[in-house]
Amino acid sequence: NSKDTIGDLGLGAMYRINDALSLRGEARAIHNFDNNWWEGMALAGLEVVLGGHLAPTVAVPPMEEPMVDNTPVVVVEADLDSDGDGVPDSMDACPGTPMNVVVDERGCPVPVDITDELKMELRVFFDNDKSAIKNQYKPEIAKVAEKMREYPNSTARVEGHASKTGPSARYNQRLSEARAVAVKSMLTNEFGIAPNRLSTVGYGYDQPIASNDTEEGRAMNRRVYAIITGDKTMTVEQTKDMVVQ
Repeated sequence: NSKDTIGDLGLGAMYRINDALSLRGEARAIHNFDNNWWEGMALAGLEVVLGGHLAPTVAVPPMEEPMVDNTPVVVVEADLDSDGDGVPDSMDACPGTPMNVVVDERGCPVPVDITDELKMELRVFFDNDKSAIKNQYKPEIAKVAEKMREYPNSTARVEGHASKTGPSARYNQRLSEARAVAVKSMLTNEFGIAPNRLSTVGYGYDQPIASNDTEEGRAMNRRVYAIITGDKTMTVEQTKDMVVQ
């Protein structure tokens, strides 16, 4: 695999004996200047023209064989990017990255923190003059507990209410407080939610959501209403959709 400087020197002569015969001779010398070597070649020939020379003969030097460059051709393939993340495979420290994921200069996913907020409501209705939780509401309370475990910093404000049917406002106040405490106790005792994450308050019959003049309205007012709030921060792989947003 080299490139050399080569010189080619030739000298020839032709002698016509008669119209039909000619003698010709030629000498060649090839010199490689880089490697300092010589190569020589001599030619001799007799030319016979049938019918004699009709025109002056012009000596034609022998055809030289074309020089063939044997230098090997090196084909360099473009560096592939198998996962299409914009970082060539030769530099990709995290191959196989999904197409929609944002990567850094090493081809690794870029993490991003996302805050997910929780806001949930719970409604539990009670029988007249009762603070016992009916079985039909236990699955709803269980869902609240599940969410509060999923969001460890979440808290719940449990509000108790009563209809205006008790012997006194003070009695209804205590009944509304007992209903709120009943929901808190179930969350704590049956589902393991820490008591300090739950607050209770009783409003008696001061905040009705329906008329206390009908049975249907009073049934709606005998209730517990809970608001569950919180948030959690998760580290996820940043996607191109997030960047657009």
